[in-house]
Amino acid sequence: MRDYRPQAEKNRFEKLLQSFAQTRFGGSLFLVASKAGSPRHPAWLHNVRAHPDVEVTIEGRRRPMRAEIASGAARERFWHVVCDNYSGYATYQRRAGHRLIPVVALAPR
Repeated sequence: MRDYRPQAEKNRFEKLLQSFAQTRFGGSLFLVASKAGSPRHPAWLHNVRAHPDVEVTIEGRRRPMRAEIASGAARERFWHVVCDNYSGYATYQRRAGHRLIPVVALAPR
């Protein structure tokens, strides 16, 4: 499937991805929409929700991936995986109050 998003938007997402504490588990890459515990979701989450087909560069290779915002039991399982990678997410969840911090799974497409 061809990605029709403007190049500038793809570049912003890729630069943003480089700044993430990424968690790899199995064949997926996990991103956490924590915004350091803000009560509001980060803007990139809305973009990924609207355009889940993304491309990321991993180890120098561009890879087409599909983003899925985890929910229910999958989100809880992934949350434990990402917290094992970076313990600060638990603090961010406390700061976020009632906002459940989303976990985004990126899988190869």
